Amino acid sequence: MAGTIEAYVNDRFLPLSEARISVEDRGMQFGDGIYEVLLIHGGYPIFLAEHMERLERSARGIRLSLPMSRAGIGEMIRALVARSNRATGIVYLQVTRGVQPRSHRVAEGTVPTLVAYTRDLPAHLPVESCVTLPDDRWLHCDLKTTCLLPNVLAKEAAAQAGADEAIFHRDGVVTEGASTNVFIVDDHGQIHTHPTGPWILAGITRQVVVRIAQERGFALSETPFDLDQLSAASEVFLTSTTAHVRPVNRIDGRLVGSGRPGPVTQRLMEAYAEVIDSEASVMSR
Repeated sequence: MAGTIEAYVNDRFLPLSEARISVEDRGMQFGDGIYEVLLIHGGYPIFLAEHMERLERSARGIRLSLPMSRAGIGEMIRALVARSNRATGIVYLQVTRGVQPRSHRVAEGTVPTLVAYTRDLPAHLPVESCVTLPDDRWLHCDLKTTCLLPNVLAKEAAAQAGADEAIFHRDGVVTEGASTNVFIVDDHGQIHTHPTGPWILAGITRQVVVRIAQERGFALSETPFDLDQLSAASEVFLTSTTAHVRPVNRIDGRLVGSGRPGPVTQRLMEAYAEVIDSEASVMSR
């Protein structure tokens, strides 16, 4: 892929190897920015409108003016995917407050930095093991900001424990994963996931899976559940743009159910695959 256009930096399409930002960018110095990760499927960015809506919400939440309209960013992403010649992969999009001499106060006239690039989709694992950790993040987890150090440390703690993901809890109430949303299925076949609000980032895949479950007649409750319910669940699965719908077979060293993907999880995995195929088909018309 040498020479393929795989990046965009402030009005320029260019090879990823040539993409650069200033060392004084506030995103690097303060984590002062927001981001989105989009799935490329069938050569198209999937759920683009939903991602742009969340990007705008995150921007409002940190009082950041986007450097172009939602429609303009969407057109840029579509053009970037087309130029990258990828059938599958991801688009990483980041907007920071911009470049200025280092100061906590934002200098008047600072222009936001917009960066996007494409990458291969990470390998999809059929099962995943998790550990539970206290959720010590800030109280605006619903904003998709670049301040991800607690998530990074949680991922490292999970890896050191021989697991793939960390599941956060606040005072025993399960919130979400370090980079995923968490669903459980109880003994009655009802699906539970933490409601939207400041304690979780409402993932686009989560949103789609909730809609699929409701449309296909699954019993689903968006209400808090605790560690005891997580431990007793017959099925646990995670959702994210890169993970899609991923079954969990072990938590804190204990098997979940039979230790294999359960029937609800399997049906939702299949249904989600159908939906993203359909979404790519619509975008190709």
